[in-house]
Amino acid sequence: MYKKLSQLIASLISVTKWLAFKLILCIGLILVIWLIIFMHFKNCSDRNMMIDQMKEEAYRLSDIIKRGTRYDMLHARSDDLQKTIEDIGKQEDVRKVRIIEEWRIKRSSYKKEIGMAVNKVDREGGTCCECHLIEGQKPVSASFYRFFMSEEGEPVLGFVNPIYNEKDCQTCHGIEKKILGVLDVVLSMEKVHKKVMVNQKYSLIFILISFLLVAFTIGIFIMRFVNKPIKQLSNGMRRITQGELDYKIPSPTQDEIGELARSFNRMTVDLRTYEGRLIHAKEYIDNIIKSMADTLIVVNPSGTIKMVNQATLNLLKYESEEELVGQPMEKIFAKYASFFKGSDSYIRIPRALIKNYDTVYLTKQGIEIPINLSASTMRDKEGNTLAIVFVARVDKQEYTSYMITGIINTSIALMEDLLVKDGIKIQTSYEPGLPKIKAKAGHLEQVFINLIINAQDALNKKYPQQDKNKMIKIVVKAIERDGSAYIRILFSDNGIGIDKKHLDNIFDPFFKTKKMVNGTGLGLSISSWIVNDHKGRIEVMSQKGRQTTFIIDLPAEMSMIQTGQKISVM
Repeated sequence: MYKKLSQLIASLISVTKWLAFKLILCIGLILVIWLIIFMHFKNCSDRNMMIDQMKEEAYRLSDIIKRGTRYDMLHARSDDLQKTIEDIGKQEDVRKVRIIEEWRIKRSSYKKEIGMAVNKVDREGGTCCECHLIEGQKPVSASFYRFFMSEEGEPVLGFVNPIYNEKDCQTCHGIEKKILGVLDVVLSMEKVHKKVMVNQKYSLIFILISFLLVAFTIGIFIMRFVNKPIKQLSNGMRRITQGELDYKIPSPTQDEIGELARSFNRMTVDLRTYEGRLIHAKEYIDNIIKSMADTLIVVNPSGTIKMVNQATLNLLKYESEEELVGQPMEKIFAKYASFFKGSDSYIRIPRALIKNYDTVYLTKQGIEIPINLSASTMRDKEGNTLAIVFVARVDKQEYTSYMITGIINTSIALMEDLLVKDGIKIQTSYEPGLPKIKAKAGHLEQVFINLIINAQDALNKKYPQQDKNKMIKIVVKAIERDGSAYIRILFSDNGIGIDKKHLDNIFDPFFKTKKMVNGTGLGLSISSWIVNDHKGRIEVMSQKGRQTTFIIDLPAEMSMIQTGQKISVM
């Protein structure tokens, strides 16, 4: 029972949300209020008209009585006069017929009150007040209507018609009095009241029928011309979301709803056009991604793989994309996976691009593959990170014998134009007879260029204008360490230096001492990784505000001790 009642209440509440209900309620209330006002004035008008008719009837009856009893009065035929009054008092709706003279009832259709003094009701109700407005004053000669409740509680209309002292009457009554008495006729108002009540009842029924008729008309109109088109639109939207872009809504009318349906149909045509373009663009992009020789990996900010291309699957020996999607990115990065992780388990997103970062992929069988990685972020309009896109290619560089000075000179040549523009000079000091090293020349060039850029920034900050002290010194010499031969490269500048508290973190990923919006904070971290990959070591010494020196030790290709070449000792 309670469940059914709850369902009924819920249904009623849902009905109140319908447009038809709101419109019917609004228009219906306006109609009802207007009809109530109209019917009120109409009923008042009808009541006044019926009262006027009753007054006219009372006047005619009183006049007939006066004329009909005039002869009996003139000839003092008291019995005939009384009988006439009684006969008239028996008529329908006639409650009393009385002749009152000097505060006493002389004749009455109700015999028991003959000879009695006029009672308080008649005194205060108007029978006597018309002629005796204030006791002691002279009477006025005018007819008077009054409405009051009889002793039985019935609404009645009383009409007081003065009996004048005519010339024929003066024989008996003298000439002093102008009015001999009054003829008081009391008529029942019950029929008038009943008619008023019936009219009010019919008015209420008319208002109710009018409201229901208007509600029904509005309901049919809304169901036919509003609800039905809206349901068609809603159904069309649902079918479009399910992919039925060929669906069309019928629009037979030329009103606003019909125009809305036609606009909807035009929208579906446009959607089909845009869908074709999107499908074409998607196929085009998919073909590009599929045909990429480089691997492509997309991860979300929490480090979960969202997409990989076919090249990635082929390289890492996975059969389908489902094997990697949803997995943590550490699954395919064999080394330095923590490089991408922040303290809150989210990726430490760089501000700019990551370019040419050397790391290692891990295949499904656990085989490590060296790669050269680049990455960028996808952001929304508010700047929030949506995803990180990683593009990598297999690192095919081989370790080859190189003169370190040649790699350094190539790096200097690549930076020469920028350095000249800033007025920075490079001073080199190469120890003669240096041995070769086993190296990947491109990787070491990346390290040296990064160190030159760092020195350039430090000098420009300390010396914004041209200055003779804007100089980078590069020293290369052979050393011995732990019984092995090494090549030591020193990059020195007298720029702004590095604060002592930052020296321990200088090679951490994404760590930056430069307050700049550009840069990723990866330069020294990548440089450190490359040097370590060459079995070497990189260190830094700095005095804030004075100078900075980076020291790189790389193993020589052969032991200088065995060849007898003289080398420096650490």
